[in-house]
Amino acid sequence: MKSQAQGASARPDKLPDKHPYKKNTVAILLLLSYLCLTAGQISAKLAGMVLSSKQVISGIPSPQLALAFAFGTYFFFLLRGLLWIFLLRKLKLVLAYPLMSIGYVLVLAVSFLFFKEPLTVGKMAGALLLMSGVSLVSYGEVQQKKAAEKSSEEGSLL
Repeated sequence: MKSQAQGASARPDKLPDKHPYKKNTVAILLLLSYLCLTAGQISAKLAGMVLSSKQVISGIPSPQLALAFAFGTYFFFLLRGLLWIFLLRKLKLVLAYPLMSIGYVLVLAVSFLFFKEPLTVGKMAGALLLMSGVSLVSYGEVQQKKAAEKSSEEGSLL
């Protein structure tokens, strides 16, 4: 017969986590990460647009304004990197990395809506393929987790 101490050590998945995250927290961090990625891309685009205009905008010379946008770009990318580190503590890399491609779909939408960049059939098809791939990877992870839980339950019944 197993003692309770042996049973507890045999099931590390049931031990309390030192830093528990709720699913909502992970979703919020993912959303913030997407927003930082998108904001960083917008800021970089604005920096390029301001530099190419060589005009004074709202009394600020374009090189200074471009520098401000460049700092904004790096700020958002740094913040996104920090969020990424926290996300990787909870999510598997095989799941987290494909989820980041959603940010590129957001950038595609923003570039169309705010910068009037063309939205072609190829770009839309690419975005659809990205979202399909993310869905398939997520579905596979959910199925794998369910199978692991089922086998764990069956093992504990024996």
